[in-house]
Parts: sequence; structure tokens; C-alpha cells
Amino acid sequence: MANHKGDDVGTRLAAAGILAAGLAGAVVVPARGEPSQKSLLEEERRRVLDQTIDQSQDFDYDFGGWLRVEYDTYDDAPYNETRGLRFYDLRLWGSARVAEIHRVYARLLLQYTDFNRGDQYGDSQSELNGPCLDQGFYEIDLAGAGAGLDRLVARGGRQFFQLGRGIVLNGTMDGLAVEGGEGGWAFKALGAITIGAMDDIDLSRPNPDDSHRLFCGASVESPDLGAFTRVYVFGLAQLDLNGRTPPGAGGIRYGYDSQYWAAGIRSQPLTSLDLRGELIFETGQSYPDPYTVAGDADPESIRALCLDLVAEVHPDLPLGLRFSAEYLWGSGDADRMSVTDTVFGNEAGTADEGFLAFGYVNTGIALFPRPSNLHMLRLGAAGRPLAALADWLEALDVALDWFYYRKDEKAGVISDARADLPEAYVGMEIDLSVTWRPLSDLLASIRYGIFLPGDAYSSATDDTRGFLSASLTYMF
Repeated sequence: MANHKGDDVGTRLAAAGILAAGLAGAVVVPARGEPSQKSLLEEERRRVLDQTIDQSQDFDYDFGGWLRVEYDTYDDAPYNETRGLRFYDLRLWGSARVAEIHRVYARLLLQYTDFNRGDQYGDSQSELNGPCLDQGFYEIDLAGAGAGLDRLVARGGRQFFQLGRGIVLNGTMDGLAVEGGEGGWAFKALGAITIGAMDDIDLSRPNPDDSHRLFCGASVESPDLGAFTRVYVFGLAQLDLNGRTPPGAGGIRYGYDSQYWAAGIRSQPLTSLDLRGELIFETGQSYPDPYTVAGDADPESIRALCLDLVAEVHPDLPLGLRFSAEYLWGSGDADRMSVTDTVFGNEAGTADEGFLAFGYVNTGIALFPRPSNLHMLRLGAAGRPLAALADWLEALDVALDWFYYRKDEKAGVISDARADLPEAYVGMEIDLSVTWRPLSDLLASIRYGIFLPGDAYSSATDDTRGFLSASLTYMF
């Protein structure tokens, strides 16, 4: 990461150019297809990248970038025994401040995916994404400009949006966000539209790789109520702009318009204990499965719930040991054959009770189910087991998580289509994560998960599944 105070700007710009040219020259032909864990891995990359950028610094201008080299291999039976791919991710960013209240930020993205021969999903082995704008926005500090509040910031453009814990909304879109605070209270308001090249949540519609959805929402968080406890509420409306009967739909009506109403809490009753909880009620309308409709389809009501409870314990123990537990519940619909799609979705004449949102929650790297028709229990432990051996190993962190999965509605489905039996027990998973930062600008990571299918899988789909992701990230 660079700023205007003494770095060799020319040398670092040249290095960035060489990296970009090297990635572009490696491209073969575009291909489509990626594992369902794509959003989990992208969220991990986003968090690492955001940690490298101190957006509060007061430099007149700043710029930098990162290059991530990653290898992923995973079991994909019965579709393919295993798949392997190499993933290269280059991001270049720059930021400028004017008069201490104006800020402009831009980040470019160039990604290249190369599957092992025969492991790709389509005809082509390789895929190029970009170069394109990853994020780009203008931000103004309205409090600094005399707005009369303790804090008031407005940001417009392509940016990352999140509400609450990110279960309902968590992603990069084009739009406007306003955040502020006064007297310990905090608030946020947002309006955003999906980027056209994004995959839609409903893959049964024509052109599912061209999503058009509008989001409008707001949240309010209380001051500290004691014991470092804050409560919050938020609401979010999502409007499906893809069209009710798009060309090529064969007369099928599509549409999923949803609203989310949530309350949450963040508390630290003890210095070594963090508690978080969020309850979400989903309403709205969705079009039913066309194969259950006689004539034109009318939308059905959405009535769904989600609950997430997290406890983290970080006592003063050797080797930085810490522990966590999480319970996640997303309601299910007993007659759905797909948790996301209109085709094979909710049965006509019945309320849609399956929870479906547009966010992220860690449900395990190997199975990675959506929080729909799902009960999940996670127990975790983490620490730095080699810190006592050498100073250079203090930055090596190891985390272990155990997951237990069960359906909410036994007759319904989960997001993994291989769970093909009307049984409640989905299975268990064990995840191991190792991260090491030997230098301030170098990060190595290995993440492995193994899923052990349960009664919801037939003998044709109950193979044990593993997912391995190894990466090296260089920040400059």
C-alpha cells in the first residue's frame, strides 16, 4: 500500500502494470461455471482486502493493490468425481481526498480461472473476468461540512452494502448509502441496484446471469444500554426488476419481491464474552411453480423466518485460544423442490414459507448450504498453536469448526440438490483453516472442509465430500 509520503511511486506502478499484463496474457478462452462456494470464497477475499486498506487515513492520495493466487479442488460426485482449478485475482485501487471532506475511491478487478482439463462445467476450460470496476464511489463527510450531527457520511457509486449481520444483504452493488450518528445512536439508509453481470438468485429464469433487482433499506442502532449492549432494528425491501414474463420464458411468470424486518443485539457482558443475535421476519410475494398452476399464475404470500445466535469466548489463555458457538435457523417450505427457483419452487395455492435472502453466512466450506429449510449448529475453536516455538510463527493462526445440519421441514429440500430424500438429518462437517502472515504484505491461507452426508442423501449421492482451497496473497 502506498501514499504520497516518500514511496517510490514509479517503481510500484510499473510492478502493477507487469502483474496486470501477465494475467491478461495468460488468458485462453472464456468459460462459465464455478462451485457453489464462490460467494464464501469471495467474502473471504473481500475481508482480507478491506483489512489492507485503512479508509480512515488522511493522506491526500493513496493507492495500492493485491495479487492472490489460489488453487481449489473439491469433490463433485455424482456430477464429476473431483474438480480442480487455479484462480488468479488482481485488484488495483486508488483513493484521493479533497479539503478533508471529499473522497473518491476506485478499485479495478481482473480475475482468471483455469480448470484442470475435463473439470470445467462447460466446453471451455478457462474464464476471464475483467478488467472491470470492482468498486468506485464518491464520499462526502456531511458532518465535517457542517450538517450538525456527530457523524454523517454519504457515499454514492459502486460499493459494498450490508445490513445487520449480513444474512439479508451482503454484496457489491451500485447505489447510495448514508450513515450517521448522534448521541450514541447510529443509523444507516441505502438504495442499491444489482450489477447487470451478476448471477440472479433464480437460476430457472431466462438469462440468469443478468440480474436486475432493487434494494432499499434502513437501520437504527441504540446507544450502549449497559454491559456494552446495543440493540438494532432494520428493514429492507427487495424488488424484482427482471420482468414477470421475460423473452424465452414460454409464458412462465417469474417474480420474487421480498421485505425483511429484523431486530438484533450485540453485547459484551464479560470482557472475554461476545454475544450476538438476529431475528429476521420475511414477507412479500413470489410466483409459484408453473407446473402446479392451471392457467395464469398469481403470486403467493411469503411468510418466513430466520434466527442467528452467536457466542464467542476469548479468555486469557496460552496460545491465544478462543472458542465460539453458533445456532442458525432458516425456515423451510415442505412443498418446494428448489429453495431459490420459480420452476420447481413453491406450490400454487400455498404460502411460501422458505426463507430466502441475498446475504452471506458461513455454513461450512464443503456443503455451504443456504440458510433455507435448515437448522445449523456450529462449534469452533481457534488459536496460535506454534507461537511458543518461534517468533515468526506467532502470526500462524489455526481454526477448527464442527457443523451439524438438519432440515426444518423434512419433506422439503435444501440448497444442495443432492439431498434427495425426505429425511431430516442432513449431515455433519468439519472445517480446518490455517492462515499465516509472515510479512506485513504477504498472507498464506489453507482451508479444508469435509462433509459427511446423513439420511437426507440416497446411496447414489451420499459420498463424502471435501473442499480444499489454498492461496497466497501479495499486497503492494
